[in-house]
Amino acid sequence: MRSFGSDNHSGVHPAILEAIAACNADHEIAYGDDTYTARVRDLFKKQFGESAEVFPVFNGTGANVVAQRACVRPFNSILCAETAHIAVDECGAPAFMTGASLVTIPTPDGKLVIEYAERVLSLYEHLQQALLDQQRSFKRTETENYLEDAYTNVLGRTLFLGIKWSFGQAGVQQSRSAAKSSRNM
Repeated sequence: MRSFGSDNHSGVHPAILEAIAACNADHEIAYGDDTYTARVRDLFKKQFGESAEVFPVFNGTGANVVAQRACVRPFNSILCAETAHIAVDECGAPAFMTGASLVTIPTPDGKLVIEYAERVLSLYEHLQQALLDQQRSFKRTETENYLEDAYTNVLGRTLFLGIKWSFGQAGVQQSRSAAKSSRNM
């Protein structure tokens, strides 16, 4: 049986297993200071330019949440189709690791387009204007070995409101008042 549901469904490719065995011959410094990670960094910089950075992770879920965490703040929401891999296959990892909430949007074909997002955002009237009044741009960079499509959205205005209320304080004061009343009886 073949399954594309997860990178965890199948065994490792024989060439990868052979490379792991070759790396296992000696001791190495851990946590990114090893010669293998340095080689990976060099190869990525050679291919994508000196500003390229590499963050090796264990699996696809790890790669997805590292990328999402780089893009959102804990008070943000991640909009995705209700059938999106991050919504149905990641077992809550995106919300847990980013602190952001996933907002799933019904789509007829699993593809999220701005019109579907606008319908959902209209339910959040206080957010809609800030999200839809964006400056949008698109830039394509092409070289012989590289193609990059960059989409940029810049918020025109944003309002964040936080309210903090300490119920513990109110409970303490009420308890003290009740204690005074019971002592006076």
